[in-house]
Amino acid sequence: MIPTNNKPEIQISKISKYFNNNAAINNLTLDINKGDLITFVGPNGSGKTTLFKLISTILTPDSGTIKIKNLNTRNKSQLIKSKIGFTSHDSFLYKDLTLKENLNFIGNLFQVKNLEQRILSLCQKFQMSDFINRPLKTLSKGLVKRASLIRTFLNDPEILLLDEPLSDLDVESQKILIEFLKNESLIQKTILISTHQMELCIELKTQIMIIKQGKLIKHLNTPSASISTLKNIYAESIQSGDIN
Repeated sequence: MIPTNNKPEIQISKISKYFNNNAAINNLTLDINKGDLITFVGPNGSGKTTLFKLISTILTPDSGTIKIKNLNTRNKSQLIKSKIGFTSHDSFLYKDLTLKENLNFIGNLFQVKNLEQRILSLCQKFQMSDFINRPLKTLSKGLVKRASLIRTFLNDPEILLLDEPLSDLDVESQKILIEFLKNESLIQKTILISTHQMELCIELKTQIMIIKQGKLIKHLNTPSASISTLKNIYAESIQSGDIN
């Protein structure tokens, strides 16, 4: 992690989150600095999505604290939301509205400057210009995912939380997103990605954090290993479950 100041961008201290008495996140502590580019990998049910929802303030930890830019997520939720872009399996868009209507609504909510230009630029980048005036409910799953990504990036957030961002995207759209994230990383955006695709870790040259049963069990600092080596490290870490 690259230290940039005395305070981490995201401070996670001893957080836990339970569902039906089962710990989705289990006493997790983690500091993330500005400009960090991290992929979280782990089996289904390991807590990746829950962690992202906690950081984004959609969920509140049952114990422990999360601070974003030294603001506690428990009482500064609205201010923090303006600094975070979150993509998940839910598009967070209104299906009866057109893409443009959705983006105008969200852009005005976040007081995005030069909103019209920003919308047109992102739609062009993600090849959605031809669909901008169509209701979301008429679009395919892949197009809705692209629309969701545009929503995430619309207000130029400082922190990006991307939960399985490549899912539902075709190969060309995946390439566009990867190049976009590379550029965002160059300007010191803090980017956290959950994925099952280890190839993405190599493509983006990310740190890798392996998570299992709500705990971080291994941290790899921007590994230069081959995909087969990384998959072996992952498999061994998940099997042993030892924290390292």
